[in-house]
Amino acid sequence: MPKHRDRGAEIMLALFASTQKVFVEFVGRFMVAEFVAAIGLLRQNNLQQLNRLPELRSVLIGFGILFCSLLISDTINASSQNDSLRGLASVLFALISTIFLTGHMRRSAYAPHIFLVGTALSSVIFFVGELDLSAQLENTNYFKVRFVPILVPIVAVGATIFWGTNRILSATLFFVTGAIFFAFDARSMGAVLVLASGLLAVQIIGFRPKFVQIFIIAVIGTGAAYAGYVYYVDAVLNHGFGGTNAQQLARLDNPYNPFELLLVGRPELRVTAAAVSDNPIVGHGSWAKDKTGEYWWLLLTSTGTEYRDLSFDYEKGMIPAHSVILTAWLWAGIGGLLGILIVYWTVLRIFLNTFWINSKLAPVLCLYFLDISWAFCFSPFGHIRTSFPFVIAIFITAALQLGQKKSTEKKLHR
Repeated sequence: MPKHRDRGAEIMLALFASTQKVFVEFVGRFMVAEFVAAIGLLRQNNLQQLNRLPELRSVLIGFGILFCSLLISDTINASSQNDSLRGLASVLFALISTIFLTGHMRRSAYAPHIFLVGTALSSVIFFVGELDLSAQLENTNYFKVRFVPILVPIVAVGATIFWGTNRILSATLFFVTGAIFFAFDARSMGAVLVLASGLLAVQIIGFRPKFVQIFIIAVIGTGAAYAGYVYYVDAVLNHGFGGTNAQQLARLDNPYNPFELLLVGRPELRVTAAAVSDNPIVGHGSWAKDKTGEYWWLLLTSTGTEYRDLSFDYEKGMIPAHSVILTAWLWAGIGGLLGILIVYWTVLRIFLNTFWINSKLAPVLCLYFLDISWAFCFSPFGHIRTSFPFVIAIFITAALQLGQKKSTEKKLHR
């Protein structure tokens, strides 16, 4: 990370982070932060320098392929002007925000912390509705929606601070927070935090396994993860652990099969996959329409009474989708799939290259790599605008740090 402080960059990052929960209706629903990024990009005077970052170029190529493929798909499918503009704007603003955040993130050592604190404050100040703790008793999703967006960035900052003085405490913070999230039914983020604590533990030990050892560890780790899952299922079914979401287990034929739980929690996956198989090359266009109702019926018949009762939660006429990668394929065809894979591969490659660096940002990198990986597979397409740009920017900054470290080592060995 840079050792200097650029006050202007810090102010712009704080402004972006604090306006993420303020929205403007313009064709579609946009964050004020995205307009901050667009204006900031016009004032940015280091765009040529940014263009020399190979990781950023790779991400921009991925987004560019996705954008062009979506434009082609919209044209062939005769998507409505409004749908097309909304779909293309999602990719365009993801690109703009990524460039903006990358350009500013690398100019201050405190930039990631400022962004994370600003994100937490934005969730506190601009949350729609009053704080109502009693709502948690009626629907445990309230904790996930109301408190998780506040707590995660704060915990990330805390773990990063502890990482410089007490690494065990940093990993413990992730693990304990993850366990608390499980107790309050925020299962996906709870799992991300627990797994992130495991990655930090590997870094603390300094264990660098070879290929055979990686295979053995993967087998043992899978067994341990499944044992933890069995313990969780037993706690839910026999001891009243968890809340509204946890009770999904009672409706499964085999609650000890985690894949069955995944399909109940994300029933859109099989529906989206079926829609993709019907037009895998071109795709169905932005905000793909279920013109005959067959995909909606497939969702209803595959999920049972629970989703029959909640059928109006979906926008009428849209093919259900709840995965960034599958939605990119669904909307933009094979080109969209290629583009989003390039974006994720870039983040994965940076993570693997920087994992063993003695970085002060290790907790943030581990946490948000797992978070973006989950979103990539199991979260709505909108995450390419809301969460991907920050994660990509912080990883490109880490790659820059790696390059600077290697350059310094070469000079010392001359």
